[in-house]
Amino acid sequence: MRLINTTTFKLHEFVASDVPRYAILSHSWNDREVSFEQLQSGLKNEKMERFCAQARRDGLQFGWVDTFCLHFQKQENESDETIKKEHEKAINSMYTWFANAEVCYAYLEDVDIKPELDTEGRRNAVQQALLSSHWFTSGWTLIELIAPPRVEFYQADWTKFGTKKSMRGIVSKITGIPQEVLTGLKDRSQYPIWERMGWARHRMTSGLEDQAYCLMGLFEVTMKLDYTEGSNAFLRLREEIKRVHGASCLDQPAAPLRLLRIDSLTVESHPRSGGRIPDYAILSHTWDDDEITFQDIQSGVSFAERKKFLMGRKRLSYDKIIGCCELAERNGFEYVWIDTCCIDRTSSSELQEAICSMWRWYKNAKVCYAYLVDYTTEQDDSLWACKWFGRGWTLQELIAPEIVEFYDVEWSKIGTKASLCMEIALITQIDTKILLGADPRKRSIAERMSWAASRATSRLEDVAYCLMGLFDVNMPMLYGEGTRAFIRLQEEIISRTEDYTIFAWTADPLNNMPRGLFASFPADFKLSGRSFAAPEGLQKPRHGDAGSRYIRVNDQHEQPPNLTSRGLLINLPRMSMVKVTELGPDTYLAWICSIDSEATQDGTIEELMICIALQQLQDSKPKKFVRLHPRHLFIRPRSLFEEKFSPRTMYCLSAGKPENNQ
Repeated sequence: MRLINTTTFKLHEFVASDVPRYAILSHSWNDREVSFEQLQSGLKNEKMERFCAQARRDGLQFGWVDTFCLHFQKQENESDETIKKEHEKAINSMYTWFANAEVCYAYLEDVDIKPELDTEGRRNAVQQALLSSHWFTSGWTLIELIAPPRVEFYQADWTKFGTKKSMRGIVSKITGIPQEVLTGLKDRSQYPIWERMGWARHRMTSGLEDQAYCLMGLFEVTMKLDYTEGSNAFLRLREEIKRVHGASCLDQPAAPLRLLRIDSLTVESHPRSGGRIPDYAILSHTWDDDEITFQDIQSGVSFAERKKFLMGRKRLSYDKIIGCCELAERNGFEYVWIDTCCIDRTSSSELQEAICSMWRWYKNAKVCYAYLVDYTTEQDDSLWACKWFGRGWTLQELIAPEIVEFYDVEWSKIGTKASLCMEIALITQIDTKILLGADPRKRSIAERMSWAASRATSRLEDVAYCLMGLFDVNMPMLYGEGTRAFIRLQEEIISRTEDYTIFAWTADPLNNMPRGLFASFPADFKLSGRSFAAPEGLQKPRHGDAGSRYIRVNDQHEQPPNLTSRGLLINLPRMSMVKVTELGPDTYLAWICSIDSEATQDGTIEELMICIALQQLQDSKPKKFVRLHPRHLFIRPRSLFEEKFSPRTMYCLSAGKPENNQ
């Protein structure tokens, strides 16, 4: 193991049995790092000097920093194989090296917490800083957080602002890693493989292969490195994990489903694997201020005591639950599922599991009762005014169940999803075929996003979390991350599908500045492709106002998209070597999907390419593109493809605005 003397800045090599006490650095790389070769020639930088100074204050004569303690470049008297072997040994030893360090200094260069803040202000500032720090999204820093017994966090000016143990609550919330692991009460090996794999979700690396290599220590496996294998590295990692830990180690067991038993108002758990789940009805409703909770249902030892407690404390919510139960009982059900009292919301892990299972629970219900508390028969357009149709969570509760019955506040039936299909379609802009049972997951990403464009949630993050089921994705819920949640949702979607209609959004007309490829809000999909910029004389889009008519681009992409620390690495056909004059110099059009044109007098229908404008950021290394004029989508005739477009792999800003535009 190669260590730096924190006083002389000289490198020393030690055999495993003679390694002295040392500090270790965890950090995100930048273009000012000192390499092994540069250190040998006497070059130093501030990060290195501050690291060594902190180690000396902690009484540690030696330290380890990956950038210069590892030898990446071949010397004249060395072979490629020698460098490869050293690199491979280091990667396979990384977890052990971090675990054996006396202390790990986690240097978060993008964190700057003001010292004058009061206690509450500081707590909030720390939470926001950690939520937005690149350190928590890097693949390599996962083992650098878990392995060392002692981790200290330092901000940009090398001021210490916490430790892994002192900030275990917020760090656990951000990463999904249990607090027992962060405090050292439990080892990673005490957790199932599938759960550990969840800790690595949403972390990124610069290279495709490193997405696998950075996790070897977490799963106690070793592999040979091959930096030409691309995404195959992760497939090899999975196979090695199954070889070492068992073929089923990556399979996550299903958590039990809790159902409310109607005759006793008790909650029963039903295993979702191996046993039969009884038929149940499910409630869809908008929440009031004082809903009956799981803990409320547990109160009292008898039905009479529970009824007395609930009637006295929460009468309105009690009436809603009793009304649902009585309706279900008349329809022959013994069980109902109601979100307010069938989920223990004091458990963050149970809440996460419930949100991720919600689509399936609604889909598997025999009937869904939609309770419209503000519906009235006195107005013809009363259905349009119901707040149920404007809530984010009720979108999946409308689409997922086969049968949805609508009831007013007195539990009088209004109609069904089928009988009210045309009116609901007008209210929600959801195709009637979907309302009548067509598979929504066969529709484009853009169309599904448009269904959520006019819906709202009480918490900003729920705008994203309520859509996980509709897009068949799971991701950790991090309340406090704000609009970042919707960006993470899109990142998760693009990692699972090559449906590039996800980029077919249009920004607010008042906000047309360059930005990343992902939309900021579901509302950006509201127009669903109506705002087209077309050359004069080109046939009009046949369905310019309907995202459902998008034709996905198939078999055009040389490789799937990949989120890296440099940006979104994506292959898109773009207009090659042609300056798009109406947008300005050095601007390109990238083809993301297609749409049919209106028929001409002779009946001709032409396929039109839907494109977004991209512009290369000046002085970006590597070259990175941003979306230009995001309030428009641009159309070009398909006939131009062979002549003007060619596939290009490029890094694109995934979200937000470029630094010089902020």
